[in-house]
Amino acid sequence: MITIYQLDAQGVFVGEREIDPMGPLPVPLAMTAPPKTTGDQVAWWNGSKWEKLAERPALPPGPTAEEVLAQARAAASMSRLDFAKLALREGWITAAEAKAWVPGNALPQIVTDIIAQHIDGADKQDIAEINALGQLVVNRNDLLLRLLMMSKKVTDAQMDAHFIAAAQVKA
Repeated sequence: MITIYQLDAQGVFVGEREIDPMGPLPVPLAMTAPPKTTGDQVAWWNGSKWEKLAERPALPPGPTAEEVLAQARAAASMSRLDFAKLALREGWITAAEAKAWVPGNALPQIVTDIIAQHIDGADKQDIAEINALGQLVVNRNDLLLRLLMMSKKVTDAQMDAHFIAAAQVKA
């Protein structure tokens, strides 16, 4: 058996324990004994040696509201079917376009127009159209969606609301 010195996520000593050296190691840990502390002092492992701190270190700041929103947008998506219904309701595409797009048979005119306006070269446009046809989900941060939003003057807040509503229907 060996003695290990357990740490919390901040590297502060929280206790010692005897473990089997051939078994799993609890992490985080240190292999050397921490210094004795008094009062509010804590023993903090800096990665190579122990240090005495007058008090527990402050927790690192959490993400900003902007960072949380950016992470949520990066993770947000909805199915092509749900987005086609949304686009139809909002008047961005016709019913015929929605019916052709959902099974992946054709792109709505606005998508082909956006591709033609923003991507140079027929070969690159073809690839962009094939990629758009092959997407089973529409990602909130997708470039084509951003361009659609610009062309239809849809704000970030409005599009966020659509994706939030779609996520709530799934839940």
